[in-house]
Amino acid sequence: MNVHMKNIQTKYKLNFKTMKKGLLTVLAASLVFVGCQNYDDQFDDLNAQISALKSQVDGLSSLSGQVASLSGTISGLQAGVNAAASSSDMSALSSSLAALQADVDAVQASLAGTATASAVTTLQAEIDAIEADLADLLSTSNIYSSLVTVGNATQLNAALALGNKINVLNNGLTVNGWADMDYTKVQTLIDRIQTMTGAITYTAGGSTGTEVVFNNLTSVGNITMTQPGGYHFPKLTNAAVIDLKDDYETTVTRVNFPLLTTVTGIQTDATADTVEFTYATSVDFGALKVTPNASWTITTKKDATLDISSFHAVDAAGTSRDSYTLT
Repeated sequence: MNVHMKNIQTKYKLNFKTMKKGLLTVLAASLVFVGCQNYDDQFDDLNAQISALKSQVDGLSSLSGQVASLSGTISGLQAGVNAAASSSDMSALSSSLAALQADVDAVQASLAGTATASAVTTLQAEIDAIEADLADLLSTSNIYSSLVTVGNATQLNAALALGNKINVLNNGLTVNGWADMDYTKVQTLIDRIQTMTGAITYTAGGSTGTEVVFNNLTSVGNITMTQPGGYHFPKLTNAAVIDLKDDYETTVTRVNFPLLTTVTGIQTDATADTVEFTYATSVDFGALKVTPNASWTITTKKDATLDISSFHAVDAAGTSRDSYTLT
């Protein structure tokens, strides 16, 4: 009897332990399930926030790049138009560009305080509208935004057909000379260009060609020129790198940039800080105060006229250089 009761007690103790253990296991599993479920929800929410933030940051980065690019385009056009502003049409164009620049500046200022994706979307819409306005302005003004390439008589006639639309060239000019090149027509084309945001690449048709003169050009990017006779830019005030080739050096008698005040490089046949034309009787950089680097070598024909009367051995900020080599 006692043994039997003891066995029964032992059995129930074991069953209770087993049941208790099972309940604890179920409870633990339940807690883990609920805990994991909560964590999953939190991770999903966090991932959603991260995705939204990434989208916002990507949008801001893209928008910032667009603003910088658009501002640079308008600024370059404005500088060129101001330099060429000799008519009421140019003055009106300058005012319109100034208004667009003010709109871009307002978007730029708003970027700093942008904190939501919807705000990014709103600013993007504003930039899209400004770009559309700029496109409309360019299409109705004497501004041409495609590269002008001339390599034969047909292309030359097509370029001339653009008329005064290339007064402000929001791009570059490339002229590759040919055997029977009509220099009178080429000069007519060149005289129409008053300002450019791109580069000039000009190559004459040969050593017996006629020197062309950029009579009305006031502002330009890089200049790379190869021609006999000389290099004469009577109204040019600013440029990037000017590279004058010496293929026809024995015929080059003048290198004249009398109004040039700003330039990022001056070179002869890719040799930096050099003007070397041993047959030149006139070299004029009379308005240039500062050269880009700390040396400048000028070679002319003996007894040539050289004008560098405004030059000072200072940097672009006006600070005196410790040393400067002028040869």
